[in-house]
Amino acid sequence: MGIFSISPWKWPLPRDDKERLIVLHRLFIWLTTESAYRLFIRQHNFEVYGFVHRDSMLIQDQGYGRPMPWLHGIRFEGNEIKEWKEPRLRKQPVTGAPEETVHLDTGLMLITARNTGDWSDDDDNFTWVLSAREAESYHNKMQHINEQRAANSELNEQANNYRLMTDELAGLADVASRRSNRLNEKNSYLMKENGNLREQIAGQKAKVREMRQMVGYNEAKLTEEDKLAISRGHFDGKSSFDKVKDSVKDIQDLQLTVSQLVGSSTSNTRMSEESFKTLNDSYNSMREDVIKIMEETNKTQAMLAESFENAKKIEQQPEKPEAEK
Repeated sequence: MGIFSISPWKWPLPRDDKERLIVLHRLFIWLTTESAYRLFIRQHNFEVYGFVHRDSMLIQDQGYGRPMPWLHGIRFEGNEIKEWKEPRLRKQPVTGAPEETVHLDTGLMLITARNTGDWSDDDDNFTWVLSAREAESYHNKMQHINEQRAANSELNEQANNYRLMTDELAGLADVASRRSNRLNEKNSYLMKENGNLREQIAGQKAKVREMRQMVGYNEAKLTEEDKLAISRGHFDGKSSFDKVKDSVKDIQDLQLTVSQLVGSSTSNTRMSEESFKTLNDSYNSMREDVIKIMEETNKTQAMLAESFENAKKIEQQPEKPEAEK
């Protein structure tokens, strides 16, 4: 307390408020300019806690195993002046390394991050602020972050647009897929129908071949029947005399044949009664054959007429196109 015994300081302080204020102001000016003390301020509310000595004291620290710097000074409590001290460094809770707690150290004042005179190193006992350089760096980082946020917002908007576009394309793809499925089903149906039509066409072609063969058969039959009809027509067109004449000629031919079979000895003799009977039987037989031939001719003419009618019906039917068959 020797510094306060120096004139013109008064100790104890005067009771008069005005005089006490004057003494304190003079003491403050002297302490902050001429003495080894400066104002000691806590950061969390800028409270003037007291005065701090310009030089830190070293106290052995068991945790670090070496002397560590401590802040020390004086403060006023009512009319009393008390000394105080506290660690200048704190043990960082995460790394365990020593961390500076002094924010500002000038010839006039010292500002600490420690909130109270408690020596605890818990984060709750500290209020941290930025220096001018740190504040500028923080501002630049925040500006960069804001720019990144703006860019990110733009990217998010683009992503939303792409997402909407993707949803739209997915919808179109779904519609296209359904259309493709319908086309595949229709294609399968058409292929099946095409196979059925091919089978039907093959069957129709077989029927056409059969019909053509039938037509060819009928045409050939008509041709032969035409020839037979012509022959029958020649026979039927002859007179009775010509028919008898032809029959006699046939008999003569038969007689000649018989004569050749009997021998040349009977060829110049008159026909015997037995020979005449034989020829007469042959004539009657030939006559019966002629009658049968006429009956067959009538039947053939009836069949020919029916064939002509069938051929006419077939020719009148229009031939279907190959695809319809």
